[in-house]
Amino acid sequence: MRKWALITLGVLSLVLTSCMGVKPVASDFEIFYERPQGILVSELGKGRVLFFNGGYYAPSYTPIKSTMLNLKLNGKNVPTTRIGEFFILRLDYGEYEFETEVRDVVWKRTKYKIQITPNTKLVRLRPSGIGKNVKIVDDLPDYFYMYRYVKIPSQKK
Repeated sequence: MRKWALITLGVLSLVLTSCMGVKPVASDFEIFYERPQGILVSELGKGRVLFFNGGYYAPSYTPIKSTMLNLKLNGKNVPTTRIGEFFILRLDYGEYEFETEVRDVVWKRTKYKIQITPNTKLVRLRPSGIGKNVKIVDDLPDYFYMYRYVKIPSQKK
């Protein structure tokens, strides 16, 4: 009986401590937010790309750390995003290596190659332990008006 109690306690503590999330990182890129009154998809493209964390979003829910996603573009950090956050980067055209880092119940680090063209406007980031974490999309989600600009922890010196 005591053996099963210790095993149960060990498994429970492993599950509870494994959902600690990734640590926020400072961005190596300059982040742009040009329209405080809203985002117009027609103003994006030609190197201006909007990244949004497009997992399930409930505005009254305070995201826990497991909804955070770290992203690197060609080895350089971009801001850590939580569900319901977005940012805009100006990128040169060409192929980029996207490396995502998600920590939910499992720690997942994945690399993708994505081509940035003059028509690339929106990139959806999705923190999940399974499936593709980075995808170029054509439309913003219907509830994008509830998204907020990414909180930048600190600037690198």
